[in-house]
Formats: sequence, structure tokens, C-alpha cells
Amino acid sequence: EQAVQQEVVQRLLKLIAFRNTHSSFEGTFSVEKPNDYELELKWVQDKSYSTLFVNLKSHQSSISYNDELGKDHGWLL
Repeated sequence: EQAVQQEVVQRLLKLIAFRNTHSSFEGTFSVEKPNDYELELKWVQDKSYSTLFVNLKSHQSSISYNDELGKDHGWLL
């Protein structure tokens, strides 16, 4: 039970919940490689989207997505 309270576990649970509930994951998946050290993983379903951006050089990643009202959101991982 203590492990579930750790920040890293809470962030992982948030990511799992997002993956299990966002409608974009029912749509089309694509991968783009802007350069040798960046990846963009995209999911699109109608007007719903989510994108995982990974920078292998800086070891940073982020997610951008829109909600059911079409408002854009994002967070750093």
C-alpha cells in the first residue's frame, strides 16, 4: 500500500488511466521521426488526438491531447 502512494506510482496510474479512457486510442496510430533523436507517436480518432513526443537526446517526453470539448492539454512525463 505504501508503494501506491509514491509519486512515480501515482504518475504511472494517471498515464494508465489516460491510455484506457481517451478516445484517440480507438483510432489510427502513426509514428513520425523528425530527426535522429526524436519520436512522435500519434493516435487520432475523428477530432480526438493524443501525441507522445520523446526526445532521446534530452531524455524528456511529453503528451499533448484534446479533451471531449476539443480543448488542448498536455503534460511532461
